[in-house]
Amino acid sequence: MEEGCVDNEPVIVFSDLIRKDLKEEPEGIWETMGEDYTVLQDILCKMSTEVILHTLKEDVFLQIQKQTPYYLMFAHYHDDESTVIFDSSGKIKNPLYPELEKKSIDLSKLYDSENKSISIDDQKLEEIPDEIGDYQDLETLSILYSNVSKLPNSIGSLKNLKSLSIYSKKLTEFPIEICKLNNLKYLYVRSDKKINKLPEEIGNLVNLNHLNLCMNKLKDLPKNFQKLTLLKQLNLSENKFETIPTVLYGMNSIEKLDIRHNPFKNLDGIGNIVGLKNVTLYAVGIQELTREIGQLKNCEEFSLGDVEIEEIPKEIGDMDSIHSLEISKTKVRSLPDTIGKLKNCKRLDIQYNQIEFLPETIGSMESLENLRADNNKLTDLPESIYQLTKLKEINLYGNSFSTDQRTKIVSRLKENIPGIKIGIEK
Repeated sequence: MEEGCVDNEPVIVFSDLIRKDLKEEPEGIWETMGEDYTVLQDILCKMSTEVILHTLKEDVFLQIQKQTPYYLMFAHYHDDESTVIFDSSGKIKNPLYPELEKKSIDLSKLYDSENKSISIDDQKLEEIPDEIGDYQDLETLSILYSNVSKLPNSIGSLKNLKSLSIYSKKLTEFPIEICKLNNLKYLYVRSDKKINKLPEEIGNLVNLNHLNLCMNKLKDLPKNFQKLTLLKQLNLSENKFETIPTVLYGMNSIEKLDIRHNPFKNLDGIGNIVGLKNVTLYAVGIQELTREIGQLKNCEEFSLGDVEIEEIPKEIGDMDSIHSLEISKTKVRSLPDTIGKLKNCKRLDIQYNQIEFLPETIGSMESLENLRADNNKLTDLPESIYQLTKLKEINLYGNSFSTDQRTKIVSRLKENIPGIKIGIEK
């Protein structure tokens, strides 16, 4: 028997289950699982691999008493032979899988001197070498799809770094080392472990203008966030925000805000971010749209969808700068008359609502080029719509028009707006 193995009944039974029984497709398992019998084998093998990885990571292997079932789990059985991965001192003797060894990388081979960048895309990578700090002229660093659980302290010395992207499966907290990079302009941090808090030190990133923190578990932002006075784009989508963070009030440098897929109870306070030009609000959990949207005088693109609201406040007509307005997948039955005040709006998307009629004031939206009103409950169009001479495309699929109404609508649109593209059932 190989070194490190002893006659231990529980382990022998377990190994035989994997090595013999499952591989020989025993009748009982075959009848139960059919062609999926290999699933059980894969699960058991992966569980054993995880035990090995975690034990190595915690450096406790040498503390395990020899000749115990737990110790002997490190013997990997395959085919008709048994091969021991570890010798009696606990060192790897014959690694069968590359994932059991720490993945190392050669930064010199990844460094792009022309663009002053390093891009790392390795699902097996668990550690960034300290040598990353030697690349003092580095401006762009991308570490994606890795198993990195922390960053080396040396990364904080990269004073010329302008762009940093990190997507890891194992980060459990926001790396504090990042907060030393005060020349950063772009930062993306995401973890499958879901970061739930930002450090106050994030306020040190005074040159940041684009911050992407999507798909974490953030509920609030620290007070020092207000020190990011140059921030223009902020992505907080797919987090756990229930209200607009008060720290954003008065941060008028922010022009683009993406807060889709958060469990908001309301959007109160959004009117205090008056510099907003682009707002995305899909699936934000609200049942009422705040009147504060009328305070967003600089907003050019506003997208709201997949929410339970039943009414659009009249204050929407105060959004003077709107070029593109989307309100889709709601319970809204009508548009307010004030919609006609949106003289600069070129695109209006009101698909998948419950709208039964359009107001006559829609004809005052003199800049309108694209109207999507598919899948509502329209039975006719207002007379004023035929005055929209700049209209290039209109989509009306999935409404309640009669055959005669559809014929009339198509005829009148073509007559009054030559060249218009019409989407409607024939």
